[in-house]
Amino acid sequence: MSLKSSIRYISIKLRRDKKNLFLMIFLIICSVVILTTLTFRNNYLKNLQNSIDKSITFRTLVVDPTDDPLSEDEKILGVNHVLEVYQNNYGFYDINVPTYNTENYDGMVELLYGTENILPENVIGKKFSKDDTGVAICPIVFYPWMDGSKEMKNDYLDGNKLLNTTFEVEREVYKFIDGKVVKSDEKYHKTFKIIGLYDNNEVYQDPFNCYISASDMKDLYDSTIQNNPNVLYGKFAVVDDRSNVEYVMKELSNLGFTSQVQSYIDSKLINSLKNTCNFIIIFTICIMIFISLMYIHKKNINDMYQYGVLKSLGYRNKDILKINIFQLLFMSIISFFIGILIFELLFRFAIIFYQKYFIYNSIFVRHFVDAYLITLIIILFIPTIISYLLLNKKINSQSASAMLGNKNDN
Repeated sequence: MSLKSSIRYISIKLRRDKKNLFLMIFLIICSVVILTTLTFRNNYLKNLQNSIDKSITFRTLVVDPTDDPLSEDEKILGVNHVLEVYQNNYGFYDINVPTYNTENYDGMVELLYGTENILPENVIGKKFSKDDTGVAICPIVFYPWMDGSKEMKNDYLDGNKLLNTTFEVEREVYKFIDGKVVKSDEKYHKTFKIIGLYDNNEVYQDPFNCYISASDMKDLYDSTIQNNPNVLYGKFAVVDDRSNVEYVMKELSNLGFTSQVQSYIDSKLINSLKNTCNFIIIFTICIMIFISLMYIHKKNINDMYQYGVLKSLGYRNKDILKINIFQLLFMSIISFFIGILIFELLFRFAIIFYQKYFIYNSIFVRHFVDAYLITLIIILFIPTIISYLLLNKKINSQSASAMLGNKNDN
């Protein structure tokens, strides 16, 4: 059997048999489904792991208050790897910023407690100390909008254009009177200058998060919401690295503190997502096996006469087997690459259409080589192995029947 004659035979079969087109369309769909599922799962898990490793909330501990609040800070700071300790009601403050309250944005910004030890490392411009006042560090990709229930229709503010500009915050003043929180007629106003920018996507922070100094945060909170004297406030303890969180929690426990990580992962949700993705892939593989069995079984029945003709022309059983294997491999490869093309179009469309959503939630969407390799292996080997097993059995049984018939004739 020459290579030229085999290629010619395969090309004729592909053009004339409509069942080949059906199988290729089916394999294309399977390629897109498997590749999409694997890419989605890998991106989800990768972004989740990055947020755990890079977000400060996964290395910030919430420490419950004790009966001796005056000595808490000193004890907690005495634990190795603890960078900062502060009262947890000073951690963040959602506030209206009239400067950014326009028809395009609701003007809501979440101010974060900032010190030299807490500020992101990738700050462009200047940093501040905890005792500075009237300064802020905001995201490079800035979006003063906290209403996640509404669709984002506007572009982000370019932080580079906001550097060295100012914004004013405004807040009603509440006072604690006779055991009740009462709204007063006063309003709190303060102006901040943006002296630095940080890449919020790099540290997995929301695009409406701006850092202000510890001094300003305390002033803002104490001036607008007076502390309840009957309440014991817990502490936020910031750890230097995610890998040291367990150690710090153990040391705090030895000192009599109860603590937990500020942000946590819902393991049930993660397992549910993994199981769903695995089910989709396994179900697709099962359908592939079923369709491949049906297709190859019917193909073998319909092609028995042609196999006999090929044998009369001098083709051996293994030659016929190779021709069919090459034919399926060729169909699978073409289907896989067409599937990649369709997937890439869908991938690009998703990135463009959901770009604002991805940026808003610090989601990085990327390709994964292993997703392509796994898809290629599934698309190539399942039909090929089934074809080899069924056709080899069919040809050998036919040869055995022919030999038996010749023997009986003699």
